[in-house]
Amino acid sequence: ASGNDINLKYQDLAFKLNFPTRKAGTFSIWGLGLIDRNKADVLERSEWETMGDRSSGYNKLDKLAGGLAHKYVLDENTYICSSLSATYSKDRSLADLHTDDAIINVADIQNSRWNLVFNSYLNKKFSPRHTNRTGITITELKYDLDYKVSPYLGLNKPMEQISKGSGESTVLSAYSSSVINLSNNLTTSLGVTGQYFTLNKNWSIEPRVALKWKINPAHSLAAAYGLHSRRERLDYYFVEQIINGKKESNRYLDFSKAHHFGFTYDWNINQSLHLKIEPYYQYLFHIPVEENSSFSIINYEEFYLDRILTNTGIAKNYGIDITLEQYMKNGFYYMITASLFKSKYRGGDRIWRNTRLDKSFLVNLLAGKEWMVGRLKQNVLSVNGRLFFQGGGRYTPVDEGKSQEEKDIVFDESKAYTKRFNPSINGDVSISFRINKKRVSHEFSLKILNVGMRTGMHFYQYNERTSVVEEKDGVGLIPNISYKIYF
Repeated sequence: ASGNDINLKYQDLAFKLNFPTRKAGTFSIWGLGLIDRNKADVLERSEWETMGDRSSGYNKLDKLAGGLAHKYVLDENTYICSSLSATYSKDRSLADLHTDDAIINVADIQNSRWNLVFNSYLNKKFSPRHTNRTGITITELKYDLDYKVSPYLGLNKPMEQISKGSGESTVLSAYSSSVINLSNNLTTSLGVTGQYFTLNKNWSIEPRVALKWKINPAHSLAAAYGLHSRRERLDYYFVEQIINGKKESNRYLDFSKAHHFGFTYDWNINQSLHLKIEPYYQYLFHIPVEENSSFSIINYEEFYLDRILTNTGIAKNYGIDITLEQYMKNGFYYMITASLFKSKYRGGDRIWRNTRLDKSFLVNLLAGKEWMVGRLKQNVLSVNGRLFFQGGGRYTPVDEGKSQEEKDIVFDESKAYTKRFNPSINGDVSISFRINKKRVSHEFSLKILNVGMRTGMHFYQYNERTSVVEEKDGVGLIPNISYKIYF
């Protein structure tokens, strides 16, 4: 079968306005809105081969965001920046499976969220050697979540409630960071960040420190350490299940945390050419995993979660990034980045494995050229390109026997991420033209993504007609046309 007929509708709009004043500082207003609709129709019955062929669905996403920012200079050494922003998003996803005699609703996901974020910080230069920035962020979350999904799609089972919650929660964050010039060539930065999540009363205190030694005008070395934390998606906290007769939930999942160690060598080869070498090591802990399973949230990429998790997982990432950058010179620039890395994790079964994103290497080449055109050479014609070569991602092999039983793809999680896709090469190109006038500028651009027609995505599907598991590659050329106005 050729696949479902999919109808896509997408629109977005963004703006940012700046209003400087004589005495009250500078105000900025920005906004973003998008509408996304897509509908997949079921194929003719004679074309049914896979579950996707006999499925239909509808996805609807509306998103609005806007904010007001203000910067006020108190004196030549002190200024304060504050912002207030709000975001609203509402999405609805429906999916049906068609059989010879019925239509079965297998997914109904509704998600409405309001976020109100207040951020403010004070930047103070105490002396030529010491500058401090201290601030707070208050994020108010209002949500209404309702996730229903069929647990066994191939067997045409009805939906089950996997996540449901509504209410309000707050994330409180505060930080302070100082940059201190210990000498003309030695600089350190010291800081601490704290956050508190009212939904489950979890909190975190995170120190950060860095030291930079400027050997001479061309060479410098730096080292840094930081403890970082991350909360999970809101719907994950509202997953509930009955396990051994007891109601379990993810409500009290702690923050995922990581110790980051980084080193940097900078070499300004000349005024326009720069080399940077950055080895790093990251140790991740408190990672949500499923007990007695290879599952870890760091590998997860599905639209919903239907598992009960605990913060007993760990992981580690280490590698080196090398960047050679030619700054804009005579209208031409380029940047070459090469990364060698390793990524491992330990799930709820206490076994170390490769992560899904352990691709081993990535080479990225970015280059572009600008020409000043027009009668007064005030307009800009720009051509840019990106070429990247990367190792294959890891994947979990399919359990052929269970897939046959459930008539759907079932992975063998005991062998999680033991397989690897082939390396891939791809590229993007873009061309833009900017017309600069006295009070306004217009920019038109065309971008073409995935010039090599390879998205790097791979997937499996179960052929119900032949009872065979089939491997498919994602392909797709993505054009994008945009217009921007500056005034």
